[in-house]
Amino acid sequence: MGMKKMMLLLTVSLFALVTYSQSLNPTLTKDYYLQKSKKQKTTGWVLFTGGTTMAVIGGLVFSDHFDYGSDAATDASSFLVLGGVFLDLLSIPFFISSASNTRKAASISFNTQKLLLPQHNIFIPKHQVGLTLRIGI
Repeated sequence: MGMKKMMLLLTVSLFALVTYSQSLNPTLTKDYYLQKSKKQKTTGWVLFTGGTTMAVIGGLVFSDHFDYGSDAATDASSFLVLGGVFLDLLSIPFFISSASNTRKAASISFNTQKLLLPQHNIFIPKHQVGLTLRIGI
């Protein structure tokens, strides 16, 4: 057997050994989903609080200057109200994503799985740690 063929065979066999095993994605842990959920919930509350504050202040300014007709304060307060409502609506997807990630974190667990691996023309049972993700229907 030539040197090139042996190097090719060695490269292919090493590649097969590396791709045979599964590695756990380090981002798919319970702590990752809980941290992500916490950040999304914080972002949602910041957007909701800021939006509500803007809408209330804009509404108060609008009601004070409503009698005088259309002036700069009325126009600015209208934009504050619309911006506040927009931020309130923008916070909704963050709360939904936060709840979804909390559910994902609750359904992740580690367990051992029994695998039958081929070795010398027979199957040998091996135990492997696995990550279980329970999907509720």
